[in-house]
Amino acid sequence: MRELEQDIQKSRLDHKYMEIPDSLDEMILNGITRAKSDQIRKQRYRRRTIWSSAVVFVFFVSFVLSIRFSPTFAAMVRDIPGMEGFVNLIHKTMDRGVRLAVDYEYIQPIGISDEHDGYKFTVEGIIADDTRMVVFYSIDNYVSDRFLKVGFIQLINQNGERVGASIGFNHPEERKDWEERYPQDQQGMIDIRMVNGEVIPEQVSLRVTLFNEGEVPIPSPSNEYNIHIPIDHTFFRAMKEEYEINQTIDVEGERIHFLKAVVHPLQIELHVQFDPNNRRDYISAADMRFVDKKGNEMRHTHNSGPENGKQVLYFESNYFHKPKQLWLEGELFRALEKGKTDLVIDTNKKQLLQAPDHKISVKSITKLGATIDIVLELEGIDPDDNMLYSLMNSYFLDADGNQHLEGYLEGVNIRTVTESGERGKQEVHFYINNEAYAQPLTFKLVNYPNYIREKYSIQVK
Repeated sequence: MRELEQDIQKSRLDHKYMEIPDSLDEMILNGITRAKSDQIRKQRYRRRTIWSSAVVFVFFVSFVLSIRFSPTFAAMVRDIPGMEGFVNLIHKTMDRGVRLAVDYEYIQPIGISDEHDGYKFTVEGIIADDTRMVVFYSIDNYVSDRFLKVGFIQLINQNGERVGASIGFNHPEERKDWEERYPQDQQGMIDIRMVNGEVIPEQVSLRVTLFNEGEVPIPSPSNEYNIHIPIDHTFFRAMKEEYEINQTIDVEGERIHFLKAVVHPLQIELHVQFDPNNRRDYISAADMRFVDKKGNEMRHTHNSGPENGKQVLYFESNYFHKPKQLWLEGELFRALEKGKTDLVIDTNKKQLLQAPDHKISVKSITKLGATIDIVLELEGIDPDDNMLYSLMNSYFLDADGNQHLEGYLEGVNIRTVTESGERGKQEVHFYINNEAYAQPLTFKLVNYPNYIREKYSIQVK
């Protein structure tokens, strides 16, 4: 089981949608790549928990890639104090771009700890560029033999303000690594991606909550840990390459304009623009990737936006390989017909009253103290579609037109998406406050498995 816990921080109620894919960023948050064989599909299911608050929408993603480390990479990591134990974990959970960055000695040792109440949380090292930071951490457990999880992760700048970022991590692979080694010591990775064009600060404080597996994480002074991280920008200053594309494709009447690609050490940004006359909304790529002359693929990981008809798509990076030629390829897109983006549910009668089609249904609606747990079933997902569907943004309307924010744990939401062995099906759990709403309730869909197709190959470099 792969679990993704996402801290959605939002500065306003109109959402910023970010795709949940299958990669490390999820973590180590949109590879977001899915195991392709039926055998793996039957053996595993993914569970991702998405935390949201009223300040920033943040999505975490997790992915596993079968990448073999070079002896140079493994030896180099083992030679860094505190990093030797990460080789196996990185091997299991890292994307191509991060592997290349570390292989090219791009890692910054940190070695700073916060210790209290029987636990020590240490940031051993980081890799970073302007847009992304991967944190390698360890936990020393002196008081129990239980596996610890991290949650409620926040990044704070020098002014004490929360930094807008997508934060992801991958518990299951960390747990397996922990079980194979020693129960009192565990290691993991946190993947931090900047949003809204922000550049990572030169100094940040990483704030995390530690909690036992199976418990609900509630931040308190006893389980909150803070690490001040200096980030040396000389490692990546001026390290980016930009390529103008300026080409348009037509996908079943929907026009998508590719503006440019920006290659950073840890990820590639693809800037796109949608024709305002398109008949469909929320168009997003399901199988898009960059491909070099040797056939190496840089996979799509996640999205930002869309905003004002524009969107930025993110991919694994090949910055350190510097291929002479590079193409953008794919075929499958998701899209919703305009006017068919509402999901209407009567939570009192436990009925789905309106949806785009038959692919979605209500499995259960259960009152859990101060919250109502709503479970939706989704089917008809294409085998080439790697997304775990969050479906909706974080607010909804009641029958009187009043706007409400999903609620759980003092305003922080948890949304869980699971995928079992049954192909093409997922379950989405989300929570609303247990209140006397005017029924029915209307939720706005922002991603959905409705597809359009057109094969394309665009030379970028």
